[in-house]
Amino acid sequence: MKIAKKDLLSLKKYVRNVNAHSLQAGKHGKAFEMFLADMFKFPKYEQHNAKIDFPLEIVTQGNVPKELQADWEVKFYNIKRKSSVMLGDVRRKLDCMKSGMILVVGFYNGSPENLVKIEFFKLKRNWKMLEMWQIWKDTADFVKDRTKSIEQGRKRCKEVNRLGDGTIKIENLSRTERWSESKQRRETEARQVSLTINLKKIKPIVSI
Repeated sequence: MKIAKKDLLSLKKYVRNVNAHSLQAGKHGKAFEMFLADMFKFPKYEQHNAKIDFPLEIVTQGNVPKELQADWEVKFYNIKRKSSVMLGDVRRKLDCMKSGMILVVGFYNGSPENLVKIEFFKLKRNWKMLEMWQIWKDTADFVKDRTKSIEQGRKRCKEVNRLGDGTIKIENLSRTERWSESKQRRETEARQVSLTINLKKIKPIVSI
């Protein structure tokens, strides 16, 4: 499986388009998703509030090898950045991993237009995860419990992360009420905890 020249050109087109029309964080990730949809001939579908970027029913309608047919979670990173990848909400991603999901990571060098490689990682619940499965879910609930302080939630996450082997961790993204200079408004307190994975501790099943 190779990346065709015409596909690389489509990525450049999508990156330039989002640069011109979007100020949102994560806009280059959206450009990479559109590139993948073109490359694998996915049908169009509404992604808004979806628990996964490309669900199995969409992936199986594209030109995707059998070993890569599963729910797809897509990430797009500078190859020089740290190896920890944030997957998203703990409970939602653990639910996706029950039957197995594919983490698709695109790596670019410097500019998002300069795609270097795409790696596909298979993430599925196994015996190592079973020991931590309920602990991760309970910790996510603890962080979101507003009778507990944000600092208590951060402390709990640090304690839980010491229990595992470092492959999968949970990251507390909660923040207190604050004034946003960029938005020029006061933002309310937010409770959020994400599942993260260390790519140095797992091997891709496919790399192109």
